[in-house]
This record gives sequence, structure tokens and C-alpha cells, in this order.
Amino acid sequence: MEASFVRHLLLLVWVLATLGSCGGGGSDGGGFVGSGIGSGAVTAFGSIESNGAVYNTDDADFTVDGQAGASQSDLHVGQVVQIRFDQSGLTRTATSVVYEDVVEGPVTSVAADCLSLVVLGQTVLLNETTIVESSIPDVCTVTGTPRYEVSGHVKAKGVIAATFIELKAGPDDFEVKGFVENHDPGADTFTIGTLTVNYSTLITPDMPAEAAGWDGLLVEVKGTGSAPLNATRVEPVNHVGDHGDVGEIEGFVTRVDPSGDFFLGHVRIRTTSSTIFAGGLPEEVVAGVKLEVDGAFLSGPGLGEKVLVATRVSFRATVVLESDAATVAASTLTLRGLTGITVHVNSQTELKGLTSLADIDPSDPINRHLQIRGRPTGVGTVIATELELLRFANTHVVLQGTVESKDNPRVVILGLRVAYLGDQFYYEDINGVPITDFLYFRSITPNETCVKVQGVWFRTYVIWEKAELEE
Repeated sequence: MEASFVRHLLLLVWVLATLGSCGGGGSDGGGFVGSGIGSGAVTAFGSIESNGAVYNTDDADFTVDGQAGASQSDLHVGQVVQIRFDQSGLTRTATSVVYEDVVEGPVTSVAADCLSLVVLGQTVLLNETTIVESSIPDVCTVTGTPRYEVSGHVKAKGVIAATFIELKAGPDDFEVKGFVENHDPGADTFTIGTLTVNYSTLITPDMPAEAAGWDGLLVEVKGTGSAPLNATRVEPVNHVGDHGDVGEIEGFVTRVDPSGDFFLGHVRIRTTSSTIFAGGLPEEVVAGVKLEVDGAFLSGPGLGEKVLVATRVSFRATVVLESDAATVAASTLTLRGLTGITVHVNSQTELKGLTSLADIDPSDPINRHLQIRGRPTGVGTVIATELELLRFANTHVVLQGTVESKDNPRVVILGLRVAYLGDQFYYEDINGVPITDFLYFRSITPNETCVKVQGVWFRTYVIWEKAELEE
């Protein structure tokens, strides 16, 4: 890479907000002056807040579902948008805001536990943060042939993590974004998820030569029908910034190349020796991991196609643990009451209240109570991103992480089965409002939903007292 590219990159680094709970942080924008492009779900209006940043939209052009001349009032919290902006210091002024759904089409099935839907051959994952618009009285019930429009992130082939769902009306024109599989140039067909796409009556000037094959490309398809979808448009999804633009994107890693480059959706990410990895190591970037990546879109000698050269790659903290240390080794520890969970400490771990693990004494009530944030790397294994020694006697026990399975009254987190028993136990939603156990368990999507359970250590076991849904 040319030295000028590296110097340019170093000017684009900014500080991210502190990671918290089961979600990630956003960008505060730093003092950058120039243009950029951001992609993420809308979290608030006034102006527009997305991915932790606030954009002034007074003079922005809005395009919604391909229709220019739209307005901010046509958008909803939860929809994933792409925002082009100018920045001076901490002020961001949006010049354009574009919203496009990920899939729009008929719902053919709903899982019995309402953890997922099938829309136009795509598995749409739901969790407690998915926003369902009021036009849908019960997303878990299919009546007639509803047509849903889904916003979110393509997570894998045929899989979408939904952030927003609404009911749509209109002609039988459907659309979907996803990865091409089973491309057959002779038959003019391919599949996206379980959906077969036929493009035999279509000229596809924006696509690569058919002989080269399209498998693995992320495309947008519009058409009619659903068995198959008769395409009226097929084009690659290639919305990226211009050379030199700041890029701020969130999404799931969909592919890792042997070269070390990886993809968030369709965007190729390249790291350098100057890239900062927050909360994780380069070798932990694998398919399915959700990341926030900040950097600059660059092209030129040594870069080939336009790529987002990362200044910072942030893993989302997904685990919170609190209890007394039970055992401590050179780089690992275990916690009382959280049997089967091993915490690993490495050079990326931020230590608070201690200088090394040697400061922790499992036999001393004053020097053994820990609060830990981290990420799971397997069943019962956590890499700590932050470890704090509280230095006071405490019986409080916390386990927060993604639910691996559920069976009322139990959930499994990090391989540990937590049973909620007794009249004194209670449940809360993501806003801290008490809810019934029925609503609580219905809100949990295994491998998607984050839960915090709290209790106290009593003699030789934990008495669990409360369970909360987390964002």
C-alpha cells in the first residue's frame, strides 16, 4: 500500500463509544472534515440517529424504496438506511438518505415458536429488538397471504436478521437481496435461499458475464410470482463510497477470503498493520460475527477493486459476568456459581482495579469479586474484553449472554443451564418493565436473544432472582 494511503487512513481514525451489554457502540465522529457514507439501522429521529451518530437532515434528499423525492416522515425506527454525509468537526450534515428493504414478498410460514418467518424463500430471524409495525396485528400468525416488507441485514445465504417488518399492499411485484447460488446460465436461473429466480426474459447488463458464473454474488432482484420469481431486474448490490470517503458500516461477516480480506454483506474490508481491533483479535473475524467497521473507501495501486480499508474493527461485547473468582491461573479463571465457564485473559483485555491476575485471591473476600465483559468463543469459553476487581465482599452473581436454548423455566447461556424457580423470581422486558414468564420466553429467540440473569450466592449454590431481556 502506498504511504499516502496510510497517511490518509491515520487521519480518519476516530473514537468509538464504549461497548455495552449485548450490543455494540457507535462512532462519535471525531474531528474529521470531509465526506463519508454510513450504513445502519435508524435508532431515533429529530434529525436521524444511526449507528451511534447523529445526522442533520434539513437539506437531505430522501429515496425510499426506489422513490426519489421522499421525506424523513416516510422512514421508521429500525429501518436500515445508507446515509451520505459531509462532516466538519463533530457536525454531520446528511446530503442523501436511501432506504431499501431486504425482502418484500409473501409469508409462507411462521415457526411454531415465532422465532422466524419464511418470506419469499428467505428465513427471516426475529428477536426482541425487531420492530413490528402496527399494521401487523400478530406477526406470529399467518392469515390469508400477507405480504411483508423486511429491513435488516443479510446474515448468510438465505438468512436475514430482521430489524423492522411492515405489511405492504399493492401489485404482485416482489423483491429480494441475497447471495446467488446454483446459477445455471443455460436455464437462466439461480436460487437465493430456497427461492428460484428465472431471468430468461431479461437482459442483465449490470451483471458479470454469465460464463463466469454468478454464485456468491450479492444481488438485488425484482420480479413477479414466487414459484419461481420471474425477474424484471437483476443487479449486483454495490453501493460503496467514493475514493477517500469515510465509511462507517455495521453488519455480519458473510465471507472471509484466504487473503485475509472479509465482507460485511457486499462490502469488502481490508485491514492493515495500522488497523485497531477493539474487543477481539484478527483471527477471530469469522463468518457470522457481527462487527462495526470504520475506515476509508480507497482504490488505487495495490488495492485492486474499491475496498473499505479499516482503521478500526469493533467486535460487539456479548457477555457480562459477575461473581467471586473460584480459580485463577496464568491467563484463565473461573467464577463461583458459573460452573463450566472459563474466562480467558489476553493482551486485548482491559484490566481495572488490578495490574494482573495475580492480584486476584479466591480465598480473600475483599480481592475476589469480579465484573467481566467479553465475547464467547465456544460453549463455556469467554475471552474477556474488560475485567474489573471490585475489592469488596459481595454475593451478587450475574450471567448475561445470548440464549442458546430455552425450555420454560430454563435457559442455557454459555452451556450453563439456569433454572428460574420460586415465587420471588420475576422477569423484565428490555425497558425494565415486569412481564409474565409467558411473554418473557416467547420473546426469546435461541442464538439471537440476549438475556441477563441475576442472583446471589448462598452457601454452595446460586439463588437466581431476576431475568431481563437485553438489547
